[in-house]
Amino acid sequence: MSLFTNIYLGFSKRRFLKPFNPLSKKARGNFLVSVPSQATEFLKVIPYIAALKKIGDIVMIVPQHHETICSFIKPNKFEIIFYVIPPRVLSKEHDGLKKHLGKKSFQHIIELNKPANISLPYLTTAEKRICLYDRTKFPYYNIMLRDNVESLCDLFAIKKYTPRRIFTFCLREIKSTMKKHKKRRPLLFVNGTDKIDWQGDTITIGKDISADSPEAYRLLVAADAYCGKNDMFYELAKMFSKEIIA
Repeated sequence: MSLFTNIYLGFSKRRFLKPFNPLSKKARGNFLVSVPSQATEFLKVIPYIAALKKIGDIVMIVPQHHETICSFIKPNKFEIIFYVIPPRVLSKEHDGLKKHLGKKSFQHIIELNKPANISLPYLTTAEKRICLYDRTKFPYYNIMLRDNVESLCDLFAIKKYTPRRIFTFCLREIKSTMKKHKKRRPLLFVNGTDKIDWQGDTITIGKDISADSPEAYRLLVAADAYCGKNDMFYELAKMFSKEIIA
């Protein structure tokens, strides 16, 4: 970030000092949500973001490298805007995103990255700006979550959304992918290098298929069990109630 940008952010932060009205459990409001850049954390927060749909429309700002997993999210859940470079004030990325948002009105902005990007509040006139706890981000953000993203449920009096209702996987495509890779159930999805005693077929990330392939996600949904790293595939395996083999 340039020296000029830092100076601009410092001098302009007074605009965010205006007090806001208390949250109302009955009031609806639209949300601009910036999701975590790490894929594992992104999957962890999705059920909480989806829960906000009950009280307002959601626009998610998402890193481009999450595009594959986002392709399996039901299209009626969110509007998704991808970015390559995190938007910073006075940059073409920030200006482009602000133009894309156009005349959309937001009552809340939620930043789930840490440290929070203090350029995001400049995208909207949202009165309530939420981030994970970091007192150095005030007044850019005026509501801070001490107990991570789970606090959103208490803040807005909502219940965590059922993860399996967020994603959509076409059964025909799953069957086609299984046939292409000559796999049958019972199927173990392996995301590591350890040898596992498994009575059935296996599909191994990095050996049989690339982690970046959309087919990897379909095979995980088709699998009966999961073994390996605690990463995004592990989170997805838990969402779809796969047996976890240590």
